[in-house]
Amino acid sequence: MTIDKYIKATLGPLEFYFPVLGAKNSIVCRSCRMCQTDPRDRTREYCQMTEQPLPFADLAIDGRCPLDFGEEDHNVR
Repeated sequence: MTIDKYIKATLGPLEFYFPVLGAKNSIVCRSCRMCQTDPRDRTREYCQMTEQPLPFADLAIDGRCPLDFGEEDHNVR
């Protein structure tokens, strides 16, 4: 799959870039560097910022995400 568009998200001075995926142009938690495998249950993922489990990390951005999603960036990172 070729990725040619990214969405920039920020939290204070931190910047995160999420690839836009699929026909629905979706962005998902799994693309975030704060999304980690839960050490207590390797089949689950959690957010390092919110310390909450992410049951649908591969489908959407969790509603509790503290990131501010902004402009699109057409440059490949």
